[in-house]
Amino acid sequence: MHTQTSTEAARVLSYAGAIPTSYFKFLIRGKVKRFDTPWDNQYEKELYIGAIRMALKRRRGIKAYSFVTEAWLASVDPKTQPELMNVAPRHRSNREDALMILSRHRDGEEYCTKYHIDYDTDGRTIVGKAEHLDGSWSEGFMGNLFKEYLNA
Repeated sequence: MHTQTSTEAARVLSYAGAIPTSYFKFLIRGKVKRFDTPWDNQYEKELYIGAIRMALKRRRGIKAYSFVTEAWLASVDPKTQPELMNVAPRHRSNREDALMILSRHRDGEEYCTKYHIDYDTDGRTIVGKAEHLDGSWSEGFMGNLFKEYLNA
């Protein structure tokens, strides 16, 4: 499911210039179903994710999910750039535009693919090659939706 979703999302981005909305795909009893998540703010995002967590907990027939989104990414060294620790990537000059596809199976398998996004002089989207990331992405609020998340 991850490879198909990843390839499809990169093709749509290359052709259309944007992913219309973030979305999930679920593997339910051998069939793949898509669920759009057009949140506009953090509150709406938390509502969607809460509902998805609840569905994953109750519906044991959901064996896997993939999440597709465009994102801004940026790294920071807390020792040399402590002032940037609380600055969102979208507000940083070193941000990277990316297409992210995160997939997880109920049995624990996880996959993450990142495509770097660039733009030509006419503003058209250029999608880079797929980069497969290790499990370091899998922490925090969006990490593993099969597990409970408590933000203490």
